[in-house]
Amino acid sequence: MSSYRQRDVVLAPFSFHKRDSIKVRPAIVLGEESGDLLLAPCSRRKADSLPSITISLDDFEEGGLELFEDSVVLVAHQAHVPKRKIISKKGRLTMEAFERITR
Repeated sequence: MSSYRQRDVVLAPFSFHKRDSIKVRPAIVLGEESGDLLLAPCSRRKADSLPSITISLDDFEEGGLELFEDSVVLVAHQAHVPKRKIISKKGRLTMEAFERITR
């Protein structure tokens, strides 16, 4: 099993409005607890009334997403996801970008 650390950007399954509907999306690793990762999902669209942080390719220390425009970290939609469900690692954020997300 791969190891993941804070600031890693991974692909993971998320369910949002409908519990039966699962969508794979990029997410930021915020922490780890009992074999699960605490993740904040990313989207291309900002949720109107919910807190979110914009990231761009310049915010990556390594790797990145296939971004043609900025992405939004949906900090209000944090979720615990078992490590075994992580599909892949896409990159790693800079410390500065991570601090914007976690403050």
